[in-house]
Amino acid sequence: MINRLLHLVFACIMSAAFANSLQAQGSPLLGKFSATQHQGHVNLYWQILQGNSCNGIQIYRSTDSVPFERIGYIPGICGSDFEDTNFYFTDSFPSPDALNHYYLELGTVGPSETISILVFTSNGNYRIQPHPIYNKAILLFNPVDEGEYTLRIYDIRGGIVEQLLTTEDSFELDASGWPVGAYIFTISLGNRSPFIQGKVVVQ
Repeated sequence: MINRLLHLVFACIMSAAFANSLQAQGSPLLGKFSATQHQGHVNLYWQILQGNSCNGIQIYRSTDSVPFERIGYIPGICGSDFEDTNFYFTDSFPSPDALNHYYLELGTVGPSETISILVFTSNGNYRIQPHPIYNKAILLFNPVDEGEYTLRIYDIRGGIVEQLLTTEDSFELDASGWPVGAYIFTISLGNRSPFIQGKVVVQ
């Protein structure tokens, strides 16, 4: 199981390297363009800076093995002469366990930069908040019995990056010293075999 998870994480990291080559020059009218995931959905947010406008916004998505396709369209004139304008879009069907790449086609202006996010399959046994991790996070899990639980976090070579113990239902993660990338983890009770395996990304 560990070997299969390591293989998947390594493939995702290689995909991230490929995704960097997809970056397009950012549009000067965008102040922000970001993506977050929640319960298997990807939420896109962008901001058109004051004094800029475009005619319609098309939203495109791709994975490493699939060409870009349009998944949304916002018609009409966008932007304002008086204030920054915020936009939100939810992709309800991203590709699970894969890097999803997004860009905007801004009518009469051109394409935005391409941003990427790694989407994990929803797992009811644990939750990481926030995720991906930028500094610190909480890993919540469903205990199976009373006792001491061990969390082990591995890098792509199988080396242990962190090992934590708790008798509660959560672990506090401090990833400030970890290299950016994807990791796998296991949670076990006492000397038993791990009953939870998962993935975590540090950005």
